Amino acid sequence: MSKDIHYHFSTIAPKYTDLRTADIQPILFIKKELQQYKKIEAADIGCGTGRYDLKAFQHFGKKLYLRCVDCNEEMLNQLSGVLYRRKIKNFRVINSYAEKLPFKDASLDCIFAFNAIHHFKLLEFLREGSRVLREDGWMFLYTRLRSQNRRNIWGRYFPLFTQKETRLYELR
Repeated sequence: MSKDIHYHFSTIAPKYTDLRTADIQPILFIKKELQQYKKIEAADIGCGTGRYDLKAFQHFGKKLYLRCVDCNEEMLNQLSGVLYRRKIKNFRVINSYAEKLPFKDASLDCIFAFNAIHHFKLLEFLREGSRVLREDGWMFLYTRLRSQNRRNIWGRYFPLFTQKETRLYELR
């Protein structure tokens, strides 16, 4: 992540949760796919201020133990406050990059990344994710695609956004 982007996220961290929403559909999909698990060892990579983590805990409860990973300490500080205020304790914050995860091989049931993969070096992240997932582990990636940019609020109201935001992926 560039220094400019890192500084940007550090600056907006206190207001980030208020500015962004979390779509419930990916959480419901993940819940359905993992319903057979009695306990879930997971990591949210690029978790930011934890808006999706809060939704995950609301739907998974105490069966989820979550490692909240982000390279921005201010975002992690906001996440900790949000979860602690709601009496959620089965998580750990980890200041790390997506491409070098501090987990043992085959140690996680699943990995989440919500609207974050455009910040990662994708192939390195996928390699690391594969390393830390158990043999039957799951990797859930939720993101908007480059072709969707014109339809979202940023593309509709900030016309130059679609030309500036070039890090998004397409399915191919």
